[in-house]
Amino acid sequence: MSLKLLIVDDEAVLARTIALHLKGRDYRIRYAGDGLEAWRQIQKEKPDIVISDLVMPNMDGYRLLQLVRERGLGCYFIMMTVKASARGPIDGGPCRPDGYLIKPFERRDLLAALARAQRHLSASGGGRRIKR
Repeated sequence: MSLKLLIVDDEAVLARTIALHLKGRDYRIRYAGDGLEAWRQIQKEKPDIVISDLVMPNMDGYRLLQLVRERGLGCYFIMMTVKASARGPIDGGPCRPDGYLIKPFERRDLLAALARAQRHLSASGGGRRIKR
């Protein structure tokens, strides 16, 4: 069974690069250029995994994460950020992502984050996560 993956980043080159790294793997990949577009897609498509940039126009990744958690939509959420120090304020807030990717990241880091997501989804019965 392929997993639905949503890549959210205002840098189209990075989103395409992530997709290239996943070529040949069992993902149905969608893209969103900002948090607002991603929010619309999440409600409609119900992805299993979201990989989202933190800083974006219209709606940032943290607000997107908050909406996902508030609505109990249950996707595994991986936050991308350029600074490891950004984890502190996010982890201290009411909503935490399930994983992080610190830019620039290597292909192996991406694959490791997705392997953790798959293990989590499998452990929860292959379905949706419960609301945190």
